[in-house]
Amino acid sequence: MRYFDDYNADAGDRIMECLSAQGVEFAGQLANAADLAGQQLELLKPVVMGGGRPMYMGPAAAVKRGTILVVLANERKVATSHLLPHRYRTTVIHEFMRRAEELPVDDQERLALMKAFVEQHGSAPGGDMSPFDNQQKPGAVIGALFSGECREIFEQLDTVAVEGKFCPVAVGLIGPVPSGQPGTYCAAWPVTFPLAPYLEAVAPNLAVEPDAAD
Repeated sequence: MRYFDDYNADAGDRIMECLSAQGVEFAGQLANAADLAGQQLELLKPVVMGGGRPMYMGPAAAVKRGTILVVLANERKVATSHLLPHRYRTTVIHEFMRRAEELPVDDQERLALMKAFVEQHGSAPGGDMSPFDNQQKPGAVIGALFSGECREIFEQLDTVAVEGKFCPVAVGLIGPVPSGQPGTYCAAWPVTFPLAPYLEAVAPNLAVEPDAAD
């Protein structure tokens, strides 16, 4: 995959390349959502210059080192969650997974949750998400998305994040079906790839400030 680890490439193009590599036949229906998700990721991937010797110059993920990014998008809105490197992150997400698996949540319900979350809380790229009436809602939705067969993918993303070199991303996309029939949609989840090296890993003098997640 030409774009998988080409951090200079546009994130939207990389998402579409991943869909093609996964053999998603309706990738064209998700192009607008992929473009919005890509715009959001580009805002989190500035080109920087700094560090020690040798000096680094290139794109870097401007998030706290160890963060996992989850970006969900439709044709009009995008919703981004930062799974910060809290000591209890894995435990909390596993608990939300367990609750979803007990119901259980199937693929259709999982994608319906993703669609509703973006519609209710998403914004334009770079905008603020709508407030949550329940602060556990983002974790519950993300736990449900990673539950079941997707549990192993979360473990892989978590492993990459803990290594602290590259920022892993999981993207979910919602688009119209080719027939255009009202009330129907197609979706893809998860599209995963490393966004770029963490800023702190390549230019520690420009590192993102610590926050309450520590």
